[in-house]
Amino acid sequence: MAHVKGLKCSRSNFWKLLRNPVYCGLFTLTSESEGHQLIKGIHESLITESLFYEVQNIINAKRKITNKTDEIKSTFDTDPN
Repeated sequence: MAHVKGLKCSRSNFWKLLRNPVYCGLFTLTSESEGHQLIKGIHESLITESLFYEVQNIINAKRKITNKTDEIKSTFDTDPN
């Protein structure tokens, strides 16, 4: 849908965009002593911080993978054992 509306970027760049905290007013600060930190910037955010974290939770959620072939095998299995 975004491609149809004119967005020109690769799939990997699109995922980088979704994970970029700058859109919610934060930026990453890296230091040797404290590691990575998210710092509130002075720039205006495009989305709310809660929306950003909601999207991150959806992206990072582990999805249960169901195997449909097991269901089919059990349906047509004639072996009583």
